[in-house]
Amino acid sequence: MRVFVKGRRIVKAWGMKHFTPQGGAMIRNPPATAFRPPTEEDVPAFAHAQGQIVEGEFAPGKHGELHYNTPMGGYQHGIDAAATRLGWFLEKHGIKANPVDLINQSIQLFNQNHTMHGKDDDKNNGMHALPPFDNMSWRKIRAGMLPPGDSTEGHSERPTKTKNGSLITAYTNKNFTPGDKNYTPMGRFIESYSIPFNHELGQILEKEHGIPFETSSDLSFVKKPYIYARETAPKGRVDASYQEHPNQISTEHMSRAPDDYFSEQTAAHTESTTHHLPDIFFYPNTNASGNKTGQQGSWDHKTGIWNDAEKAITNALGNIDAIPDIPATINIGTLASPEMIQRPLRVILQDPHYRKKLIEDMANVPAMMYLFGRPGQGDFNKHFNSLMGIYGEGEEGLSYDEQQGHFKPGRGGSKGKDSTAARLMALAHRSGLSDDDPERSNLSNHPIDSKQLNTFGVRYNEGLMGQVERFRGIIEALADHQAESQGMPVKMPIGDIKTEAAKNMQFLDYPEEGVDATLDPHMDAYLHPMEDFAESTAMPVRPSGDTLVPPESPASALSQVPVPSPPPSGGAPLPSVGVRPQGPPATPLDPRFQQFRPSIAGQNPQQFREMMTAGNVGRRTSAPSPELTPIEARAQQSLSDPRQQMLSQYMKAEDAHLPVMDRIMKALEGMQQEEAGFDGIKFNSNLNNPHALAKHVGLTASEVVTINQTMGDWHNIAKSYNVNAKIIKVIKTNMG
Repeated sequence: MRVFVKGRRIVKAWGMKHFTPQGGAMIRNPPATAFRPPTEEDVPAFAHAQGQIVEGEFAPGKHGELHYNTPMGGYQHGIDAAATRLGWFLEKHGIKANPVDLINQSIQLFNQNHTMHGKDDDKNNGMHALPPFDNMSWRKIRAGMLPPGDSTEGHSERPTKTKNGSLITAYTNKNFTPGDKNYTPMGRFIESYSIPFNHELGQILEKEHGIPFETSSDLSFVKKPYIYARETAPKGRVDASYQEHPNQISTEHMSRAPDDYFSEQTAAHTESTTHHLPDIFFYPNTNASGNKTGQQGSWDHKTGIWNDAEKAITNALGNIDAIPDIPATINIGTLASPEMIQRPLRVILQDPHYRKKLIEDMANVPAMMYLFGRPGQGDFNKHFNSLMGIYGEGEEGLSYDEQQGHFKPGRGGSKGKDSTAARLMALAHRSGLSDDDPERSNLSNHPIDSKQLNTFGVRYNEGLMGQVERFRGIIEALADHQAESQGMPVKMPIGDIKTEAAKNMQFLDYPEEGVDATLDPHMDAYLHPMEDFAESTAMPVRPSGDTLVPPESPASALSQVPVPSPPPSGGAPLPSVGVRPQGPPATPLDPRFQQFRPSIAGQNPQQFREMMTAGNVGRRTSAPSPELTPIEARAQQSLSDPRQQMLSQYMKAEDAHLPVMDRIMKALEGMQQEEAGFDGIKFNSNLNNPHALAKHVGLTASEVVTINQTMGDWHNIAKSYNVNAKIIKVIKTNMG
């Protein structure tokens, strides 16, 4: 038996979806190709799908912010998206200010107010100091979970950096571990960008530009310390799912997709489909005493359906001729003391007093909620779910989900009205055509009597039962007026029942049950656990203030590099032109650690992983198998060899402010400079410029410059340029 329930609302996103030309896809984290060298911007965090980046180019915007322009539209890093949207906000409110300047001002205020910077002479050099807007670190993807910490009395305690000085620019979901509250089988994924200076930005907008928080909080990144994924991507392309859902693309998903994305689906509007509702939706709900809930005297006309209906009807009065020319009977009294009057509907709608009375008379009819309110809640939603259990079952014909793939909301948003309209048409088609009337469905013919009302949990009242046709006639007339005034179809026909499922209506890369959701190994370098954050008063357990993992820690083996082997033979011999000193040699390892290393070879996978975790460099995602992965196996083998050296031995204290990947690249360069010295290559003052080197090694000057600026494994660089590795060493050594 299929149970139809509303998906639960959760705090963190259940999944991230991306509508691409290839179809809707679930996305998690950027592929390895999104991460660029330290001097280049990473591809924005959500510009990818199916393991491939969306190809594009960066270009400056109106205020100097960057846009990653693609055939699908522009993607942005969080800081740039905030500047763009802040610029729109300022223009809307007639404020002549540069959004980038306001952001930099907010950053300065954040650094000044941070509780951990109190003893720093230069607040912009504190352990959680934010760099200015133009700094490259804002355009690198370094993610962690949203840490605790908020703003109190203007003094922020929010952690923003790791112990190694990497700026956290993005946040992941927290609900990726089985057993977590609101656990998602989607695993861990990036769901937003960090905007830690939100409180300060709100302060500046209020104090210097007179915009109260109630207004500035319309900007998500003023209200919260992050900016949503959808705000960093082209409209409708990327969005979070906050409810569990199958791999089938639903009407709710369609409502958030780009305009015309689902061009083959039939657009459904509440105004055009009200007549397809069965009578149960035109029976008003009452309390036990027989009084209408929300009757005159307790109805707050400033909120709720009264206000929504009044606004919609008033807006449509510009087209009076569209009002059906029918008589309408309304109750201008109370349910206990009714006072019925009859007037032409056109007269009632144009008279403010009678219009108000009509709305109050209809306010408790579920169909009014469908037409003007939020049909995803209250009596309408309960009735709809009950009908799903009756008409959504069965083996014949297309399933409800398959029928749903043929209908899309006519409008995005609209308080879920058009999403519900698409669901209604899907259920109507699932129910089949009426045998009595080919223009109606079996759903619309669902009977209403005391037994049915009891089944639906509605109190039976003979007097109200006699009013159903009156309510239906008026509400359908209101729907027709709304539809014609807005250029929508009036009384959209049921149409032919669909017999084939729509194509491309399933999410790509949707996780299959039981399939491991471990992230790709490359993400370990860019995701940080809570313990990686630098010390902050906001942290529940204050992490150590150590900048680096101590050299004696066995866990630092993941960054180790073998002692270089003799250079390969072959190729034309080159003169020794070797090493220009770049800094101190590798730091010797602690003797105690050297004695411990051989025992690591005998550790089983669980013991090895526990040791790595204790050293703060273990896996940040669940292990894909009980056995060690190839990477883990190589780490264990190398770590147990006392002859192996560690990359951390080459990391310099003066680089502690750099992001961790930048520090690793610099350390790798230093290590390879030392290796070149072992090969007998020495610095030659006659070869310290590109032209001299180019002539010496048989390349062009531009090739020499490019090779020197390329960071990474020198042997891989040599393969890329199809040259001998010794040439790379000569260039790197002499160019510095």
